[in-house]
Amino acid sequence: MFFMHKDVISQQSRQAQELRPYEVCVTAAVLIGERNVEGAQNVHGIWRIYVNSRESRVELLTKGLALRHKNIPLFEKNPKSTNNDNPGVKAEKITIKDMPLSMDNNEIEVFLACKDGVILTSTIRDAHERNDDGELTHYKNGDRFVYAQSPIMPVLPRFVEIAGRSCRIYHQSQREVCRVCGEHGHKHDSELCKAYKVLDAEVFQTFEHVLSNSYPYEVRFQGRNFKSAEHAYQYSKAADCGYHRLTTKIEGARHAGVAKAISSNGIPEEEGSQWEQKHGNVMMDILTAKYQQCPEFQEALKASGDRIILQATRDKFWGTGLSPEISKHTTPEFWPGKNMLGAMLAELREMFREPTITQLSPEVLEELTTPMPMPPDADVNQHVERGRTPSRVESNVTARLRREASPSPMGRRTSSLPPNLARRRFSFGTMEKFVTAHKRKAVTSPESNKDTKQTKPTPPEQQQQQPSAEQSAESDDTDTQDTSGAS
Repeated sequence: MFFMHKDVISQQSRQAQELRPYEVCVTAAVLIGERNVEGAQNVHGIWRIYVNSRESRVELLTKGLALRHKNIPLFEKNPKSTNNDNPGVKAEKITIKDMPLSMDNNEIEVFLACKDGVILTSTIRDAHERNDDGELTHYKNGDRFVYAQSPIMPVLPRFVEIAGRSCRIYHQSQREVCRVCGEHGHKHDSELCKAYKVLDAEVFQTFEHVLSNSYPYEVRFQGRNFKSAEHAYQYSKAADCGYHRLTTKIEGARHAGVAKAISSNGIPEEEGSQWEQKHGNVMMDILTAKYQQCPEFQEALKASGDRIILQATRDKFWGTGLSPEISKHTTPEFWPGKNMLGAMLAELREMFREPTITQLSPEVLEELTTPMPMPPDADVNQHVERGRTPSRVESNVTARLRREASPSPMGRRTSSLPPNLARRRFSFGTMEKFVTAHKRKAVTSPESNKDTKQTKPTPPEQQQQQPSAEQSAESDDTDTQDTSGAS
């Protein structure tokens, strides 16, 4: 039999007389008889009472034990035991969280039995809540735990689905294995990890960041006002899929999380996933509307510069599938998610970015900025009016820049209309292409770009054939004079 020493003498009453084995044995002998009590001892705060028969054990459990005017709870097993049915085997505890109390433990056992490297050494038990003093109560909290041979390799994923229920699993071996590459002996933030790489990235996660679709800013889209971009997107999904009874609930949801939950619970997962892959243009249109209406959103995108944009959430489609800290230290090819929203934001940033003079080729730039030669008999004032004055050169460069701006991965803008009015339709395949380009940009260092852009030296044979700068200038003057005279 077992009982806890602190149940008799609390920490607040350390000055009280120490409890001796003789006192425990005498108290137990009064209940079950002196001959039935063999002895008692205290080991690390746990008292053990030894009796000589199972009948005496049951009798003591039934009558209870009173020491120093206190009713002491007795345990048939060690209350601090691991409950491992095979004490000789090294085991580690597996904790399963977020499971409803109504779930049958056999479902969990079947799930674990199908996992490689998991050899259970005990039955599945229910976890109980503790009171304010840290003592276990009879109240269950829904968690389960079980013991298995250690180490568990390969480790169990932290987020799983058991019998259609999403839950979390934790055990010791997970802490010893890299959460990104899955190899043993290092952590995700170690340079020993083959997936480790410091990215120059703009990372966001929660609704508090303006780049998040859940950011609480009213967006007007298709003639309706929505509390956030996420509200507009989930409303469009429900309307297009024919679930009109959900649209009113989504539109009136108090925040983006509720709107997404209404859509997820009301629309079958497979149908919603297919719609998302085929209607990426809807998200792009909503982001464009948000950009045009939200100054904070504009500033955040402009401030991100050329950095890669990461939505560090568990979502395997719109996010990286990793936490913010791990995402910005992981090579994109090791992301569990596609980071689709981050790629779209980067695309949106490129669409609205002002073109720069560096986007023009040297030949076009020289053509636009070289002064027009003046014929000998021309009027100076008329030539200045028709020629390339500084203001006219500036306007010519600006106009050419807008025509020659590099096309974006999702298609070049061919009209002056905003992107949302141009209605550029793109499918999941096109989205995959620019997501791949977005990831490739993240792993390309500036130094490597400089090396690839370096021009090869001109061979000596070609250098001899090339005219000198003075000869080129003379020939250019001659050509321009002939041209102007002809005109």
